[in-house]
Amino acid sequence: MAKKSRDSNEHDMRDVAGEENAAVGSQGGDMDTDRSIDPPGLTGNGVGEQSAADDAKKPKKTIDEKRADFGRLASGRVSRAIDALSALQHLSNTSSYDWSDEAQVKIFETLREKIDTVEASFAAAKAPSEGNKKTARALSFRV
Repeated sequence: MAKKSRDSNEHDMRDVAGEENAAVGSQGGDMDTDRSIDPPGLTGNGVGEQSAADDAKKPKKTIDEKRADFGRLASGRVSRAIDALSALQHLSNTSSYDWSDEAQVKIFETLREKIDTVEASFAAAKAPSEGNKKTARALSFRV
């Protein structure tokens, strides 16, 4: 199976809530560059005029559009998760690596917990909701 370049599909770089800007990775600049962004409703002069873009609201997505977006994003994300698991599998090579039983247990417990969390979020999203609370993302893992 040939690996897909991450740069070839920038849309897969966004997270589910769209919090990450897919174009940031393709700008090639330093992420700490100074960017001037006006608050909504303000133009460059800060007078408080509303632009035409603020007046035009996006129409809600249709079910077909949502499913197409889901399929496109899920395919890339699942492929990257499988690639990451394959990379993790390489650590089982005893001629190159050594590990403790505790480290091995911690790795697989953590992966199972995350899979359970993701699966529960899918089930909760389709169930009658009580305000579907978002869970915090784990930013790192240490053995």
